[in-house]
Amino acid sequence: MEELGARVAHVLVGGRGQNEAGVIAPAADGRIRLDAARLAGQVVTVIGVDGRALRLTSSEAANYDDLSAVNIPAVEYPAGISGQGWDTVEERPVAPGTAVLRHDGHELAVQPFAADGSFMFAMTVNLPLNPGRYEVGVQAPGYAPSSRPVEIAGTTTSWRLGRINLAPELVR
Repeated sequence: MEELGARVAHVLVGGRGQNEAGVIAPAADGRIRLDAARLAGQVVTVIGVDGRALRLTSSEAANYDDLSAVNIPAVEYPAGISGQGWDTVEERPVAPGTAVLRHDGHELAVQPFAADGSFMFAMTVNLPLNPGRYEVGVQAPGYAPSSRPVEIAGTTTSWRLGRINLAPELVR
């Protein structure tokens, strides 16, 4: 039988444009409760032990008596930002290469390309991906760097950028 939900590992609270999130600790009885008035306008991210994530508005989260018991549904795509470095001339994946995630001009994370040119910035306690504008830059030896903006909003937890084109550098 397929598991319907993941066990909760972390509950994070953050607002628009913040690079960090507060971790909500369980009370002495093990329950995780939120003060809706104090959290107005914030997003609440519930991360399961298996990496699944559920994002709620503060008013939605306030409807739960205990966030540690929230059912985190199975998802088709993992929580985070993913993409693939792509050679525009030869129409093939690029590897090796590197993807860099930036927010407000600050470098948040760096991921090497996998053998198929793919990369993934997983949503974690240290990288909560709060709502705001981000940029994913890609670079690889022999190619001109490229970037793509990412607007994170609402309760979405997975952003698939698809192919990010890399043009071969001209030899002079």
